[in-house]
Amino acid sequence: AEEKEGVQTHYLRESPTARYSRQWWRGSVARFLELAKQSPFDVVLSQSIAAYGYCRQARTARRPPVVAFMHGTPRGELKSAWNQVTTLREAAPFFLKTLPEVFLRFVHWFRVTLAAAERIVTVSPQVAEDLEREFPSAAGKLSTVLIWIDTGLFRPDDARRMATRERFGIGAEEKLVLMAGRLDKQKGMDDGLRAFARARSTLGRGRLMVVGDGPF
Repeated sequence: AEEKEGVQTHYLRESPTARYSRQWWRGSVARFLELAKQSPFDVVLSQSIAAYGYCRQARTARRPPVVAFMHGTPRGELKSAWNQVTTLREAAPFFLKTLPEVFLRFVHWFRVTLAAAERIVTVSPQVAEDLEREFPSAAGKLSTVLIWIDTGLFRPDDARRMATRERFGIGAEEKLVLMAGRLDKQKGMDDGLRAFARARSTLGRGRLMVVGDGPF
């Protein structure tokens, strides 16, 4: 286990990273029950469907309630994946892998998690609307909490603004466009680049700063 700023993180080294698997579902529940014996929990916070394994068992036992934080739906996942398809070569994995996986696995995982959750928190009204349409069991349990930022950290600061511009050789009055995020086709970074190229005629000597990391 690793602890930072009072928060403990337990790693399941036997499960694959960056994807859900049987090892994750079984391992996460086993570790949770082990930790609960040492110090009982009041609530289970599920990031999306991460607590599916727990929710599947919670239906047959009285255990801490689940609050699920949802930022998308299976249909939204399909739309996002389809938007990345621009060639026949990219279409093959979508139809042969993504489409079956969403319908045969993700829909079931969502259904079980949402049905077991005492409360479902979404990051936008649109996600709440989509969830209720795709999963009627979510009705009456939805709340929306918009994604927030720390305004004590992210705020206008003239001194830091000038220092940053000087660091990257950008003039004080030069127009600057910031594009921040994971450098991935799914995030539309290529769309941002094309949009900036078209806007250059009105920006004059405008500059584009890209911040992030990824396969691009």
